[in-house]
Amino acid sequence: MSAVLSPGLTRAGGGSVRISIPPEAHLAKFRLELMTSDYRMYRAVIQLAEGEELVSQNNLHPNSRHEVVVLVPTDLLHSGDYQILLAGKTVDGKYEPAATYSFQIAR
Repeated sequence: MSAVLSPGLTRAGGGSVRISIPPEAHLAKFRLELMTSDYRMYRAVIQLAEGEELVSQNNLHPNSRHEVVVLVPTDLLHSGDYQILLAGKTVDGKYEPAATYSFQIAR
């Protein structure tokens, strides 16, 4: 299962992406579009809309299409609203907020 997400879309704005996960899917692949290429490495935190963290991934590199790919086991994703918080790694090794991606899972 694969989905392309753009930063800044929110459910309140009516732009949240609705994703259906097929029963046979074991891995969700989220391709996060980058608005800028300010960082060489990223960290992604996947959380429920209420803020509960599910999983995080570090050392993510952008691909040639200016996307960061995040893989999530589908058994962690139940019906509901989610966010992916993307942070870019600065030259001094600290992470700073880069983008937020909102989506809704339907099962």
